[in-house]
Amino acid sequence: MNGPDKTKEELTQALQYLQQKYDALKTACETDSAENKQVARALKESKNRLRDITFSMADWVWEVDEHGVYTYTSQKSFDFIGQTHEYAIGKKPFDFMPPDEAKRVAAIFSELFAKKAPIKDLENNIIGKNGEKICLLTNGVPILDENGNLKGYRGVDKDITERKQAENLLAQTRTNYETFFNTIDDFLFILDVEGNIIHTNTTVIGRLGYTPEELFGKSVLMVHPPDCRDEAGRIVGEMLNGKATFCPVPIITKSGVQIPVETRVSHGFWDGKPAIFGVTKDISQIKFSEEKFSKLFHINPSACGLTDLENHKYIEVNEAFYNLFGFDKNEVIGKTAAGLGLLTTESINAITGKLDSNGKADNIEAELTAKNGAIKYVLLSAENIYVQDKKYRYTIVHDITERKLAEEKLQESEEKHRLLIENSHDIIYTLNPEGVFVFVSSAWTAFLGHPVEQVAGQPFQLFVHPDDVPACFEFLHRVIETGQRQEGVEYRVQHIDGTWYWHTSSAVPMKDETGMVIGFEGVARDITERKKAEQEIFLKNKELLELNAEKDKFFSIIAHDLRSPFNVFLGLTRMMVENLSTLTLDEIQKFAEKMRNSANKLFNLLENLLEWSQIQRGLLSYKPESILFLNVIIVIIELARGEADKKLIRISYDVPEDLRIIADVKMFESLMRNFVFNAIKFTPKGGKITIAAKPIPGNSVEVSIMDTGIGMNKMMIDNLFRHETQIIRQGTEGEPSTGLGLIICKEFIEKHGGKIWVESEEEKGSTFYFTIPCAKA
Repeated sequence: MNGPDKTKEELTQALQYLQQKYDALKTACETDSAENKQVARALKESKNRLRDITFSMADWVWEVDEHGVYTYTSQKSFDFIGQTHEYAIGKKPFDFMPPDEAKRVAAIFSELFAKKAPIKDLENNIIGKNGEKICLLTNGVPILDENGNLKGYRGVDKDITERKQAENLLAQTRTNYETFFNTIDDFLFILDVEGNIIHTNTTVIGRLGYTPEELFGKSVLMVHPPDCRDEAGRIVGEMLNGKATFCPVPIITKSGVQIPVETRVSHGFWDGKPAIFGVTKDISQIKFSEEKFSKLFHINPSACGLTDLENHKYIEVNEAFYNLFGFDKNEVIGKTAAGLGLLTTESINAITGKLDSNGKADNIEAELTAKNGAIKYVLLSAENIYVQDKKYRYTIVHDITERKLAEEKLQESEEKHRLLIENSHDIIYTLNPEGVFVFVSSAWTAFLGHPVEQVAGQPFQLFVHPDDVPACFEFLHRVIETGQRQEGVEYRVQHIDGTWYWHTSSAVPMKDETGMVIGFEGVARDITERKKAEQEIFLKNKELLELNAEKDKFFSIIAHDLRSPFNVFLGLTRMMVENLSTLTLDEIQKFAEKMRNSANKLFNLLENLLEWSQIQRGLLSYKPESILFLNVIIVIIELARGEADKKLIRISYDVPEDLRIIADVKMFESLMRNFVFNAIKFTPKGGKITIAAKPIPGNSVEVSIMDTGIGMNKMMIDNLFRHETQIIRQGTEGEPSTGLGLIICKEFIEKHGGKIWVESEEEKGSTFYFTIPCAKA
């Protein structure tokens, strides 16, 4: 017998021995008067020895009569119930228990008393001196007279509250881990060093149709199609040797359905043993998207091309491309547009200059040269796309050669020219060299509401947004300088009702017989809807960047901060399993304390991650109510007292007793807990933390949490509440920190309509301020 049980038995034997000595001395005193004084001294010495042993013990020693009433307790009772041992005399153990617990334990005692059986490792709860619940482990032996009649029990109560809390926290952490592990949609496999499956998430069981018994202990090759197992076996072998981390072989369900996947692996430990962790991603939708894109690409009646943005070479074109430009496939793939003679380098640069920041453009007019030298007039649209993590430019060329030729023929006739102008959906205009309108088509009135007779004779800048006038003048100067058609200037034009519309123009110079520019002829097209779409795309891209920053934050926290506590757990449990028989009680207790600290860190991190995840997904309910501020502060201080006492940190508050706020109770308690524990973390031993609150104008309350900690520099303050920047900084005793708690605090405060800021100086401490609505009196 080892550990606590052996200690309890030895203690019980010692008590029995001392009691026997006490009884023997007492008997001797009564029967032998000649030795009365000597016996009295020995009796007193024995009683003093018994008292000193029981009073110096860390456990509660007691004795009850046959009715369960205390006839003796050690001084340790004061540490448990807050009363002297004299107070407990005459009371029963049930008097210090919650009602339900008293009823349960009384039934057990009644059965044991009836059988005169010993009390062995009975767990029970009492109400401690501060009102908290204390869990005791009770052991006791019956006291019998010379006739075998029960006179009572004597025994020992041991405080196991912290051990029970650690066990409960460990169980909750395991539950949280399993929940997280099984909410991932990807297939997760854990393999031993032989490539056998030792664990999976529920996605594997649910989607592949196998039972755990059918999978666990079996080679991972069984989830690959039979005709692919040789290849899979080769790759798995390379994975086991650390030569490969990626496997493209599909997996197969129990019913025979193949699923295209991409598998990535990493090495680690599982239950203290080397293992391989595999994340298998279902790429069925990606394959489907690729196939759908390919079909649409090849059946498109317009010429389509896909070029590598790094070298501008074609990697794919459709049949319409070959038909339009007269090339064979082997003449196009691997060549550039300039290399094929479709465009000159200057034309390519001109077109590229019209692309927006995302590489997108719609209906750019261009002239391309076919293989036989024929000029093709086209509308060119382009957009950058990603294919398997690589960037390409997707281009659609719509042949408008016939339209252009028709336009040229129409221009031969003034009447046809007039009809073309009047029926065009674009605005046709002419300007004199000073930029004054000489003519505008009726489309101006249709689009902008101004009668054309009121436009003619007016300078163009009268209708153009002031910010865009310089660009328009530069455009006209370029037409004069080049003497050629120019296009692509974008500007805003005012509708008669004051609304601004986006237009783009192309223009050619008008010259007299001497070659002097006497004006400009141009076409203006409404691109308002396109600009709106571009703005919407910009906003969506910004939103995606923010979401990616939040995702990166989440995974970096998991990767960085979960690993360390889990490693502590794995290391400690391995040491305890391997050395348990040789460990002392003190060593076991130290291991338990370290495991509890790691469990606390894990629990706090997971609690923050879950709260943060609920905020991002909009799942956190917000139920504001009137709260007495002081009540919350007292609870938080009491909660933090243990951590503060370890570092000899004093926490005080300066809060009006009747101050009430409007807040969601859970959110407010969470943010105050984060602020106080954060202050403890970054305050050295012997420091001080002060919590203050006061009403301010605007029906608000200003709250401050000031510490005498290590403080922060300006760069840290600037990045403190940002998602995309993770500040990893250890506390004064090496406590880990992710910065996520303060981000949660900021979002909670903003949820309440308040604001947050911080004042700090290195080595002089920090003060966090925030505002929150005040409850009306």
